[in-house]
Amino acid sequence: MRYLSLTLYFTGLVFAGDIPASLDEYYVSKKELKQSIEAIERKLNVIEEEVKYLKERTNDIYKQKDFYNQKLEFLQMDVAELRKDIENINKQQIDDKDNHIVNSFKIAYSLYLRGKTKQAKESFISFIKENPNHYLTDDAYIYLADIYKQQREYKKTFMLLKTLEGKCMEKEISDCNRLPKTMLEIGKLYEQFNRKQQAINYYQKVVDNFYYSEEYREALNSLKKLKNMSSF
Repeated sequence: MRYLSLTLYFTGLVFAGDIPASLDEYYVSKKELKQSIEAIERKLNVIEEEVKYLKERTNDIYKQKDFYNQKLEFLQMDVAELRKDIENINKQQIDDKDNHIVNSFKIAYSLYLRGKTKQAKESFISFIKENPNHYLTDDAYIYLADIYKQQREYKKTFMLLKTLEGKCMEKEISDCNRLPKTMLEIGKLYEQFNRKQQAINYYQKVVDNFYYSEEYREALNSLKKLKNMSSF
């Protein structure tokens, strides 16, 4: 019996507690140990299956991640293309609108050149109302003022030119390149109605501020003439 107990001890089959007192108890203990080992092995198999599942699931997740990253990249490319399309559409709409505005001005200007002053006047007035800050609006003011001048409506001519001058000075009209012409025409009206000092002031503005303009030479000559007349 002592030999058996030592054998059990060194083979690791001894449970915590008392050494089996008989061979039957030994076999019972051995059976219980075997059952415990089998239970542990079953649990181990379950754990291994779970580990295997988790690895597979992890691989699936990484595959899905790659898939969604690629899909996201394609979507971002699509968004970029759509934004570009929107920009092109907006640009086309702006171009179409500007072409329509330019055509409206051309119609009014054509009527003006053909001497159809009534239709031209109505067209220029309509153009100014519909396009208050277009780069052709100052031209419309100039031609409309000239129509009023031809019709001897000098007060309307003067008020129109003064309005244009104010809008140009306040930069309410984009690319207001008709300001030298506006000031020159105001000066001419002052001179026409014998208001020499006001005429001199406006001619001087053109000379001082618009050296490279077409109106510079005419304003300079008019200025010299009025100053010479004032000296007598």
